[in-house]
Amino acid sequence: MIHYKHNMKKYIYSLLAVFTISLCSAQVVSLSQAEYFWDTDPGEGNGTAITASDGSFTSAFEKIAISGLGAPSVGLHKFCVRVKDNTGAWSPIVTNVIKVESTTTPTPVSLTQAEYFWDTDPGEGSATPLLATDGNFTSAFESVAVTGLNAPSVGMHKFSIRVKDNQGAWSPAFTNIVNVGSTTTPIPLSLSQAEYFWDADPGEGSATPLLATDGNFTSAFEKVGVTGLNAPSIGVHKFSIRVKDNQGVWGPVFTNVITVGETINPIPVSLSQAEYFWDADPGEGSATPLLATDGNFSSAFEKVFQNGIPIVNPIGLHTFNVRVKDNIGVWGPVFKNVIYIETVLGTNTYTYSKVIMYPNPVKDVLNITFDSTITKVSIHSLLGQEVLVKTINSQEGSIDVNTLASGAYIVKIYADKLVQTLKFIKE
Repeated sequence: MIHYKHNMKKYIYSLLAVFTISLCSAQVVSLSQAEYFWDTDPGEGNGTAITASDGSFTSAFEKIAISGLGAPSVGLHKFCVRVKDNTGAWSPIVTNVIKVESTTTPTPVSLTQAEYFWDTDPGEGSATPLLATDGNFTSAFESVAVTGLNAPSVGMHKFSIRVKDNQGAWSPAFTNIVNVGSTTTPIPLSLSQAEYFWDADPGEGSATPLLATDGNFTSAFEKVGVTGLNAPSIGVHKFSIRVKDNQGVWGPVFTNVITVGETINPIPVSLSQAEYFWDADPGEGSATPLLATDGNFSSAFEKVFQNGIPIVNPIGLHTFNVRVKDNIGVWGPVFKNVIYIETVLGTNTYTYSKVIMYPNPVKDVLNITFDSTITKVSIHSLLGQEVLVKTINSQEGSIDVNTLASGAYIVKIYADKLVQTLKFIKE
């Protein structure tokens, strides 16, 4: 029973659900009209029209707001609703017995359960459950997951769905005829070829090939090399490109209008000079020169000697700076590193040695340079626990400290018979 308040504005929200699945070529269903009547059926199309809450009936699921129902006298009455789909077919009548009273608040309606079945009805509550996409049936309108419906054999079948409200009442079953086709496994899509042309189309497969930058067209997304495109004469031209998939099907042509200007041969870039300085910048060209290991600065990538760099005083943190100049005389930006310099006293010879550790603080890699062969390096917490050790056997080495927690650490550098202890900060 639904109790109805007689002398107040009346609102009833009805859920009208038509569930449509297209597994092959099934027709898309939507609602086009809804109507209601009290007690006696005036005939299809002759009931009182109901308006969709969004203003139009355009989908298979619609929410309708009904106000001013003009309820009959106090007592028991039948309230009936039916809908018409976009093919002109009217649904069966959904009927509720309503007791109209003067002082009763209607119970809010929500869904609590949904289920579906193929062909034969197993009975209310015994069909296969449907899950709400938000995880819970808590409102009068719910979206349900429709994957994994376990379709029956190939052919024509009846697919049915029904819902239960928060009063425990099951709705009628909504049924659609579905043509189940054979299941096919989609073939993964990838590209196999690409080509380009200027202006006139020479035909599929006859244009100039484009090469994938990784050497192979093996995926659905590829990056292609665009150098050496052999531009036409100066002026406005159409540049077009197309690709072919692994099924041998060419895609549409993608075209851009390009203005071709005068061709200028770019000047190859190489380095001509490098220099370094500690802390204060003396100005471009006025710092200490760095030498290329092959004796000449003649390419865009050069390796420089790192030995014989005088260590700055006093002991502590300093900024080590490097910059280079290219073959057209332009100096690049300054590359900086903060380096901790500490003097090491040899325990046997009493001579001073220099150790360089940078950067400090450090995020990932800690670099250490010494003027004697470093046999190993160990890192300890401030409590003395060894957390990392690495064999070096060189005058310089790098230690990956990325896995260490942030904080202060002690590093012990073992070189010949020397052991030097330093401190660094892990960011």
